[in-house]
Amino acid sequence: DGIDTVFSGRVRKVNGDAISAVLDQPSTVVLLSNLGFSPSGAVLNCASEPLAAAVAATLKAQKLIFWSDDDRIIDARTRRVIDNMPLKTAKDLLAARKDDMPRYLGVMMREAVTALSRGVLRAHLISRHIDGSLLQEVFHRNGSGFMISRDIYEGIRSAQLGDIDAILGLIAPLVAQGVLVARPRDRIEADIASYVVVERDGLVVAVAALVLPAAALPTSPLEPPPPAAEPPAAEIACFVVHPAWRGGGKAAAMLSYLERKALLNGVGRVFILSTVTFQWFLERGFEEVGVDALPEPRRSAYNWKRGSKVFMKVLEDERSVDEHDLFEEL
Repeated sequence: DGIDTVFSGRVRKVNGDAISAVLDQPSTVVLLSNLGFSPSGAVLNCASEPLAAAVAATLKAQKLIFWSDDDRIIDARTRRVIDNMPLKTAKDLLAARKDDMPRYLGVMMREAVTALSRGVLRAHLISRHIDGSLLQEVFHRNGSGFMISRDIYEGIRSAQLGDIDAILGLIAPLVAQGVLVARPRDRIEADIASYVVVERDGLVVAVAALVLPAAALPTSPLEPPPPAAEPPAAEIACFVVHPAWRGGGKAAAMLSYLERKALLNGVGRVFILSTVTFQWFLERGFEEVGVDALPEPRRSAYNWKRGSKVFMKVLEDERSVDEHDLFEEL
């Protein structure tokens, strides 16, 4: 059934050139009214949220910021407040919770998803009840609100048994050069849940494994594990990108994907063992450590004859991982 919205309308077009021309002048700020004009001359009221999303998308803005009523999204597994979410996850959440999400939060998330789908890099939802929340979100590394970021993990997925031939094909040249330790098919098959791959046009072009510690997650969200002397550590292994796909940012995206996965599993550190590519990992926040820094049982299994160097990285939070991803993409 049709509904007469009377003097309410939707945004059909934004004059981005006019806005940009004003912004290009020194010390200028553009204030937009939510009143719009139709081709026939009618004056219509347009909701502020879709207007902001449309303007941000037209200008290809880096950030879209909404003031919120301090609604929070809680991870049911860990009981932690989620302060960062990739675009795809936000779309899935909206689809799954469309009937029971707080109304205003749902409106802002939908418009944020629309803006990001049209090219905006990040959308921020910050509380209007906290003094200085805008300054905290923009200038403080940890921010103060909730951020949705454009999905840079497209094509990255969990490996499946059908990927084993492709994985073996990717690692074979590096095994022959002595860069990687040989991994037999049955071992990869047994550990397939640890592997992620990057797929392009039906081809697997990169692979890596995240070996989580046995006690990465508490057995119950209501019964957290006792505090450890150091945060749990997971190993990143078998990190390979096909030569034709190197230099396009996919290695960095795959690394941060694994870091995000480690954080979601309660892991605070990741480490790699390598005989090459030291600088690449150092540039991404890893530090060289001694073999004694490896957790058990990995320390006992260390191959002294091979003499791999050990690099460790302390993971701060998902927001810092996401900001580094976006920096790599720019």
